[in-house]
This record gives sequence, C-alpha cells and structure tokens, in this order.
Amino acid sequence: MLPHMRVSMRLATVLCALFLPAALYAQSTTLPASLLVLAKQDQTLSIVDPTTLQVVARMPVGNDPHEVIASTDGRTAYVSNYGFGAYNTLTEVDLAGRRTIGSIDLGPLHGPHGLTFVGGKPWFTAEAAKAIGRYDPATHKVDWILGTGQNRTHMIYVSPDQQRIITTNVSSGTVSLIEMQPLRMPGPPPGAPRTSGPGGPPPGELGGPMPRKDWNETVIRVGNGSEGFDVSPDGKVLLFTEAGEGGGLNYSVYQRKIGEASAVRLGDGLAITVSPDGKWVIASPPSTPAQLVLLPTGPGEAKPLTHDSINHSRARWLPDGRRFLFSGKEPGHAARIYLQDSSDGKPVPISPEGIDPLVLVLSPDGQQVVGVGPDEKAYFYPVSGGEPKAVPGVELGEQPIQWSEDANAIYFYKPGDLPAKVYRLDLSTGHKALWKELMPSDSAGVSRIGPILLTPDGKSCLYGYHRILSDLYLVEGLK
Repeated sequence: MLPHMRVSMRLATVLCALFLPAALYAQSTTLPASLLVLAKQDQTLSIVDPTTLQVVARMPVGNDPHEVIASTDGRTAYVSNYGFGAYNTLTEVDLAGRRTIGSIDLGPLHGPHGLTFVGGKPWFTAEAAKAIGRYDPATHKVDWILGTGQNRTHMIYVSPDQQRIITTNVSSGTVSLIEMQPLRMPGPPPGAPRTSGPGGPPPGELGGPMPRKDWNETVIRVGNGSEGFDVSPDGKVLLFTEAGEGGGLNYSVYQRKIGEASAVRLGDGLAITVSPDGKWVIASPPSTPAQLVLLPTGPGEAKPLTHDSINHSRARWLPDGRRFLFSGKEPGHAARIYLQDSSDGKPVPISPEGIDPLVLVLSPDGQQVVGVGPDEKAYFYPVSGGEPKAVPGVELGEQPIQWSEDANAIYFYKPGDLPAKVYRLDLSTGHKALWKELMPSDSAGVSRIGPILLTPDGKSCLYGYHRILSDLYLVEGLK
C-alpha cells in the first residue's frame, strides 16, 4: 500500500470548446478540408483525408508535439512543443506545401501548450512562464505577452474581437477571465498643468494621458472538492456542492453566475436543482432519512420541502415551478420516481421499483422523465403515469444526461469510460452521434468523470472528475 494518498475532486467550469484536442480540421477556399493529427511518440503531424481517413502527408514537428492549430485560411499550422516546460518553441508547418517550415523560438516562454488562432496570429500559453503570448507571422516575432500569475496556465480561448481571453490554470485550480476594459484614470492633482487638449501634448506622447483601456484579469477559483450539479434554465448560473475544506462538516450549497469570480453560499447540504424562476434551490441537508429543503437564492429563509419516511436522492422541478419529481427509497420498497405537488402534497410513485435513483432526466415540457430501470436500460416514464417505454439507441449501462432544448434529442454517456464520450441521440431518426469527448488536459490520476452538465442550449458543458494522486516517500537510515 502507498504510504500516503491524496484524493481530490475538481470541476472544470469552462466551455468544452475551450479544450482543443490534438486533432482538428484545416479548411480554406483553395485547399480541401483536412484533419490534422499529432503523433507525440513519432513527433510528426499528419494530414488526413476526413472522407477516406487516409494519411496524405506526414511532417516532422520537433520534440513533444502537444497541440496543433491551423490558420484561418488553412494554409499554415502551428504546433506547440511542450515537454512540461523543457521546450520553448512552436513548429510552423506549410500545409499547402506539405512541409515543415521550422521552429519559432519563444525565448523565456517555456512550456508552450494551448493554442488558438485569432486575428491572423497564433496565441499560446506558456506553462513554465505562467504567461500567455502571441506570435506575429509577418514580423516573425512574439509581439505580445501577458503574465497570468497562475500555475500551469494550460489552455486558451481568445474571442474573435480579441477583447476577451480565457485560460485554464491546472495546478492553481483556477480559470482566468482576462478582458479588455476601460481604465479608471484619476484626475490631475490640484494646480497641475493640463496634459491634453489645447496646449498639451497629443494623447500617448510623453506627458500625455495613458491608454484608456487595459487588460483586467479575474481569477475564478475552482476549489478542490467542488462538484457541479445543476445549471439554471437560462444557462447563466451554476449550482454546486462544496465537499472540500470550504464545505464544512455538513457540506455547502453554492451558486455562481457563470463569468463571475465569486460564488455565493446558500446553505448546508448537497445541491440538487434550481427552480424555473431561479429564486429557489432544492438541497438535501444531512438527515436520516435524507429530506429535501428549499434554499432561497436571494433574501429569505430555508423551508422544508419534504417531511416523510422516504430517503430522497435526486429531484427536478416541473416547468410550472410548483410540482417536482424526486427519486427515493421508502421502507419496504426499492427506489422509485415520485411526483409531488408543493410541500404539502403527497408523493405519488410514477415508476416501478428498482430504478437507478441517481438518474432523473426531465423533458423540457415536463411530460416525461428518462430514468434507468432495474435492468440498467433507459426508459421513458410518463409523469402523468402509465407504462414505461424503452429509449431506443441507448445501450445497456449508458446513462442519460439531458434532453436537447427542442426535445428532439437526448445526450448520454457511459460512466466509467475514459475519456467520457458524450453522444447525442436523435429521437426521430434514431441516429446516434458522438458529441464530445471529455477528459482533463492533465489526466494523471483521473479515475472517473462525472457528473456531466449541459447548458439548456447544448452549446456548453461542465464536468467533474475524480483524481487519485499519491506521494511516494523515501526513508533512509532504518535498521
């Protein structure tokens, strides 16, 4: 047995599109669409025909190639040579000519990793330098650098207008939101001469006013022990449980507006779901059997929601904001799904016994819920009651995550798979397509991915993961 073990749970609270794999499409008006694939061990970049999946060209790209990005016109690719901080180069590749152009020396910016291409230039992270940078192909120089002050600044997103940058900082457990914002300039001291306007130097010259915009960094902490659990109906608020040091003995329910740095503690317990109007949260504080309470997201007091002999697990609001579904187990029965009308109503079971109490996926219209039956298959359960129907296309052991906003599809994945593969099932055609592969960029020690959350529009996702890290100690002098 290892002498010491650390177990951590982290929540990746960034857009899934931020995590670029080492393979992408390069396309332009003159070049055919191509798939770019890095082979780290062979230190090569392959151009693959996406139709036939045949390799049409292969070029050397230097030590430890980690990420690749193509220029907007699809004629040039840039590869980061990472080496966990040992290297400080990008490799430039001529995709049209199918040849390696050469290495780009980044100077002190060691450990380049994440890449994106915006405004005609490649942007990159430099982990060992705790910085991000931008390379100008026209001048063949790094023309911009900004320090993040965070450990292992890993991946990068730059908005098309270059006014917002998002980075993930692995070892700090943070996300940096870097925005171009107006400066609040103090006025001149009393009696000081004017420095602009008539008789003053032009803006930007010696003695003139400083630039009126600058980068502002907001560091968003993604604490160890945080577990995302629900996203508000408008996709703007994340509800999560803090089970680490910040959660206390009884855990804590927090909500955070996506894009803001701070989270607001709502109360004790496990976070479950947000009401349709965003004013209330269902949570489950420690009790035996586990009950449900209402926590206000604004001013107000917590209120009991259930008071029965059922051991409650998951819950979902119906669109009317009055009724809700929950899964639970009452004495003498296996787990079922229940429907309850307000806190004074009586729970009514709507599913057979033996369902998985951790799966409760409500349709947008509130007419049916997808759950997993005792045979580990997914079923549609009518909220108004009736016989369940199997969900065609979802295989044994696969777990539904969420309906699409138009109710025409269901997203699901298979717990235990690494990376986690999220599929989208079209309910009208039965077509099943891979939507995303989810895996932290630093995958060391990752043993399980989940929960997985999607915003209602299906454009973004959040996911948690379990990581087991070990420390190995050397003891000397024992006899």
